[in-house]
Amino acid sequence: MERTLDQWQKAVRRPPAAIEDFRAGLCFKRKDYQCAERHWLAFIATKPPRADVATDYDNLAELCAEQTRWADHAAYRTKAIAAQDTATRRVLRAVAFLRLHNWDAAYADMAKANKMDATDPQVKEWLPEFERLQKFLPQIKSLDAQIAKSPNDPAVAGTVA
Repeated sequence: MERTLDQWQKAVRRPPAAIEDFRAGLCFKRKDYQCAERHWLAFIATKPPRADVATDYDNLAELCAEQTRWADHAAYRTKAIAAQDTATRRVLRAVAFLRLHNWDAAYADMAKANKMDATDPQVKEWLPEFERLQKFLPQIKSLDAQIAKSPNDPAVAGTVA
């Protein structure tokens, strides 16, 4: 596949921007995440249609999730929503916010997703999880605050375990 893309790129005077998107997909499959990120960002820089931009930001978010780069994951989810807002994208960003302990933003996105499309499969899957977590949120926020005040205190760490 890569040779085909190389030949295609050489054969045309002005190669189509889609080559960057295809190359990114190949890099991702090979788990060459730096290469994939570079090519998806290059494709986005060509200003393709908004739906393609949103999809590639989704891809970039997945790439970050594979690498446990949670802040970047949430940032790419935000860019995907800016390009094309959907209930699914809101749920996925809400889940990203959970990983960052950004509880209020997570619940705001989940509520917005549910309002946008309560029949969306991601909403149906994750809404019950958010509802269950809601019961424990005051305790979780309290523990988060304790850990933030004393991140190296073994007594606080013991209350979390």
